[in-house]
Amino acid sequence: MRLATFNVENMFERPAAMNLPTLKDGEPFLEDYYRLLKLIGKQQYSNADKEQMLDIMKRNKGLLTVDKSDYIRLRVIRGKFLKKARG
Repeated sequence: MRLATFNVENMFERPAAMNLPTLKDGEPFLEDYYRLLKLIGKQQYSNADKEQMLDIMKRNKGLLTVDKSDYIRLRVIRGKFLKKARG
């Protein structure tokens, strides 16, 4: 008998924005997440892309400082996404 195991953790992790009282309440966060994901997925970022990413990250408190807000989390896989100026 051959048994296999799978990592199904992500299949059951529900977005926090969907735990709000109504779907309408969570829609802005889901839209921000979707838009940010699309922008990050580009090969090259234009200045307008960078501005949109910063606007989304500023709207979702915590994304600029600790890579997560109450409803969106940035998973750092390779290196850093944000470059912070010193001083």
